[in-house]
Amino acid sequence: MLWLAIPVICLAQLYRFQIFTVQEGLPSPTVYDVAQDSLGRIWFATRNGIASYDGLSWQYFSTDQGLLTQEIKQLKIDRYGRLWAVPEKLVKGIFYFDGQLWVHKPPPSPLGRRNKPLVTCVQLTYSPDGAPCLWLGTDRNGLFCYRQKGWLHFSEAGTEAFSSVFDLAARGNVLYLATDKGVFIFDPTSRRLRPLEHCPNESIHGIELQAADSTGEERIWLAGKDWVGFLQKEHFTLLARHLPFVLLTPFEKIAIHATRSGDVFAGNPYGLCLIAPNGQVKPFDVENGLVATGANCIFEDREGNLWFAGLRGVSKLSTRRFANYRRLNGLFADEVTAIAGNSRGQVFLGHHGGLSVFQGQTLLTQRLPLPAKARSYSDRIMDMLVDTQDRLWVVTVEQGVMRRRNNGTFETIPVANHPRLSCIFQDQQGRIWLGTYSGLYRLAGNRFVPEQGLANLKKYIRTISQASEETLLLATPEGLIQYQVSTATAKVFSCTPQRDCSVYNALPLPNEQILVGTRKGLYVVQGDSLAACSLPGLSLQCPIFFIRRDNRGRLWLGTDRGVFLWDNGRTRHFTIADGLIGMETNREAVYIEPSGWVWIGTDQGLSIYQPEQDRGPLAPPRIQIGPLQTSQRTLALSGKPLELSAGENELMFHFSAISFWEENAPQVRYRLAGYDSTWFYDRSGATRQIRYTNLPPGRYRFEIQASSQSGRWSPIARSAWIQIARPYWQTPWFLGLVILSLIAAGAGATSIGQQICYRKRLEVEVARRTAQLERSEARYRRLFENTGEVVFACDSQGLLVEINPAALQVFGCDRPEELIGKHLGRNLFVDPEAYQQFHQSLQAEGSVQNWEVQILDLRGEPRTLRISATALRDQNGNLQGFSGLMRD
Repeated sequence: MLWLAIPVICLAQLYRFQIFTVQEGLPSPTVYDVAQDSLGRIWFATRNGIASYDGLSWQYFSTDQGLLTQEIKQLKIDRYGRLWAVPEKLVKGIFYFDGQLWVHKPPPSPLGRRNKPLVTCVQLTYSPDGAPCLWLGTDRNGLFCYRQKGWLHFSEAGTEAFSSVFDLAARGNVLYLATDKGVFIFDPTSRRLRPLEHCPNESIHGIELQAADSTGEERIWLAGKDWVGFLQKEHFTLLARHLPFVLLTPFEKIAIHATRSGDVFAGNPYGLCLIAPNGQVKPFDVENGLVATGANCIFEDREGNLWFAGLRGVSKLSTRRFANYRRLNGLFADEVTAIAGNSRGQVFLGHHGGLSVFQGQTLLTQRLPLPAKARSYSDRIMDMLVDTQDRLWVVTVEQGVMRRRNNGTFETIPVANHPRLSCIFQDQQGRIWLGTYSGLYRLAGNRFVPEQGLANLKKYIRTISQASEETLLLATPEGLIQYQVSTATAKVFSCTPQRDCSVYNALPLPNEQILVGTRKGLYVVQGDSLAACSLPGLSLQCPIFFIRRDNRGRLWLGTDRGVFLWDNGRTRHFTIADGLIGMETNREAVYIEPSGWVWIGTDQGLSIYQPEQDRGPLAPPRIQIGPLQTSQRTLALSGKPLELSAGENELMFHFSAISFWEENAPQVRYRLAGYDSTWFYDRSGATRQIRYTNLPPGRYRFEIQASSQSGRWSPIARSAWIQIARPYWQTPWFLGLVILSLIAAGAGATSIGQQICYRKRLEVEVARRTAQLERSEARYRRLFENTGEVVFACDSQGLLVEINPAALQVFGCDRPEELIGKHLGRNLFVDPEAYQQFHQSLQAEGSVQNWEVQILDLRGEPRTLRISATALRDQNGNLQGFSGLMRD
């Protein structure tokens, strides 16, 4: 019997990290520090400059953009949005970025030739007037501070306290200094320095102030050369010793970060570990999924993502809800085919040909005693059972049933007729049943024999469950069989079409309803058949390999598309993106511990759901509205209202929805106030632009929100008000011109009508005057149609919008419509400067009389015209257009 024991302290749990290296956009794989600005962007200090990332795009800053050095070690962002960048060597000064330019601040002077301190840590506080104070800890020269008035230097001179500052923390404007002589508290206002009581009086290389927990108590976390502890209620607790990394120099900082679940990360560039609340120390490195061993910086962003920056890139960890294991992490094999647990805390994992056993802090693997010539599939463990006596039963496809003894060896339990095996089950009465490819078997003495009541029903039984004391549920490819043990009767529940009734498992619920997992999704026993079941918030059309109910009444469903968790109407879908190690589950590879941990076996390994680590983001995504793009220009949507022309009625709104919890697909909802009556939802993520076309004239404002995975919405981001003007034919001046034209036409029509009536009335009596009236009418018509004066109207841009038939002769065209839309200055004036003078005079004086100009007709021939025009203005005095007469 071959056993292999692997201590848990050496066993790495695999988590889902997102990795950032040069291939993903970093300017250098060596990253020293991480920060986040108020817009949500992440900033990286690297060996080759500074980079920022918003989830979609990168921006880079180096010597070409104003930095005097490429290697930046420390980053801080103040409350005013300025990014402070500090090199390792203080002689190079410091820098800050105001959003547009980099500003260099020279180093304190004089530092001296031999006195060239190295910056080890940086912290920000604020003076009483709100000005930022940047504090720099150094390796041998104490503490420096830069503020508006210049540099200040605090060292052991005069204080006889410390010379090396390894780390800094701040609570309000009070500094906590981790130094070579312990921890000190420094009040910048009073310049008072005092040691922190109740903490070790030795070299402290890392410090973090943790906010108050549920008890209302704050903790001060400290990292020594090889230990981690915390101070709470004036009592120091040493949590862990002998950390799995070393300090290569006496001046190194140890990055330390306490999580909300009570775990603590601690490390340096050459090693990193995770310390549990009970003090258990586990290495945290590439075997856990990190891009490199060690971390220069551990940063938690506003959503709760952890960023580990190291010498080979950055690793981002959003959640540890699933702890994963594969063969490389100590399992016997990758695929987990069955799981069972006993009352002693042991959890057994079945594989092809062997077991993995989690036992306390140890992982054991064991190969089954199989024939040397066993076929590859024949040794697959199909199911396992821990009986009421805490004995483990193992079922393989063709190698029979094995029962594990207390010493770890196995004994084989004979099976009559040697069928292929599939599952094993112990009912409430203690009877042990065996499902095979040719029917149901029962343990009789020390041998499995066919169940006589089902002798004629030789079905492939996939799984067995129990509906009542004497009722078993058998899942088969042809449907669900309900077997009454006491009467040896069977009833088959099927559905239409028959091919959809391939059943994998059945779960009786407390309300006596029976859920059935099939090839086509979730079904329920209804009368004498199976009917499709759609739980509130859950509708699946895929194979359901297992259904389990946990101690909180939630349903776990394993499929070939991940795992679904149904909680009284709310459904969560766990996939590889959520930390699950594989997408396809196995029907007997699930085990729920009393503690709430859920063990899930997949084709790629084991995932352990840890409810205490299952949390959503701390904050919703950051949403910001960017520039507005019209068909003619791009505008900033600041607080000032925008006025757009009638032709600018196609709008594209750009926005950023920054979430590093799910950066590729943040959900947004948006609406255009004044146009949309409801919210519209979009999860495209990568587009980050919304288009509206053919908007009518009106007043609008764009509104948008972003949602986190937990459904928490950000505050509404609103643009400035946008006014789209009416087209010229809807403007008051044009409507006035039309009304005047209609009045004139009506007056003319009235006059003609009166003349006609008068002529008819006098026709008999004054017949001799008929010819005279006809001649007068013809003369009037000729005068109207042949007048040489052109009546025209232009909009505010100088485009012709109306012109009478007299223009045909003047401009050499066939129809007046040929002139509509042409620009009076650019298309018709010979000299555009003359048009500018004409237009300026019109704007200044309100009208022009007999303005002589040279124009080009549509044949390109010059003509001299006199123009008289009057400006048309709106109620605010703004120029809307002009109209007038042209005389040749």
